[in-house]
Amino acid sequence: PNLNFLTSLPLDSSRYSKSIEITNRVSSVLDKAPLSPENLFYEVFQSPNTMVEAFKEQLRLESQGQVQIPPALPFFEEMLKDAPQIAKTLPQHSQSQQKIHRSHRQQMRKLLETEQNTNWCRQLTSAFEAALQRLKSAHTQGQITAYPFLKILPKKSYVDLMIQAVNTIVTDTELQHV
Repeated sequence: PNLNFLTSLPLDSSRYSKSIEITNRVSSVLDKAPLSPENLFYEVFQSPNTMVEAFKEQLRLESQGQVQIPPALPFFEEMLKDAPQIAKTLPQHSQSQQKIHRSHRQQMRKLLETEQNTNWCRQLTSAFEAALQRLKSAHTQGQITAYPFLKILPKKSYVDLMIQAVNTIVTDTELQHV
């Protein structure tokens, strides 16, 4: 998706050739990276070709935009050089152990999500209370505010609505479908 509200700029040929050069370097590194459980991208990409295609699409989207982000390739090249040695030191797990690890990761993810939701609730409640105090002060000075209407429901209801709105924004974004 084009998130730029400005008119699109013509592609600079030197910038384009540099992008092609970076793409070729990354493609060569990614082609050498084995897709295995020891690889960080194992669960995301089914094959090296899909990983390269995803990278090319990301590079295309970024090159159309206004923001220039320096490549992180040198870091990843070094990381991938060490990957075979690290893979040799990792213990090999059976299918049942992998299922246990997967379920453990899911449980940890749920616990983290619960903890984050609690933190969000606490922060939103605090911010909502501060906003109510400001509105109450303005209301007592004769200004027309939403304060009387925001006192109809309990604070927790408003916080729950805010969290629900954030969850809707996060789960309904087009980025989830890329």
